[in-house]
Amino acid sequence: MARASATSATHLTHAFTDLGARLGLDWAQQTAARMSPSDPWERLLVAGLARDFQQMRLEFLRRLAGRAGDPEITVASWADGHAAGIRQFRAMVARARNATPVTPAMLAQIASQARNLLAR
Repeated sequence: MARASATSATHLTHAFTDLGARLGLDWAQQTAARMSPSDPWERLLVAGLARDFQQMRLEFLRRLAGRAGDPEITVASWADGHAAGIRQFRAMVARARNATPVTPAMLAQIASQARNLLAR
């Protein structure tokens, strides 16, 4: 991605990390990766979700890569423009983080809402 967009890999990595931390997608991805449900369908779901939480950030950054400038600054600017939506999303993530146990259905809902938020 860095080569294709003539952007620093370091800046893209920082933007990826920043986006995950701002939205709580880093927590969701780690939680999905650590889950080991006994049901084979739920195992498939959480494995897919762990990949999705990473992939949606990469796709978001690919869309931004066409714009000039530092991707870290672009992510920060996007976040400033979507502050209300991010607050609402973070509140949902906080409810999931405080739930015991976190379920695959919770993570699936977070993924769905994250896709909507990142598409704006």
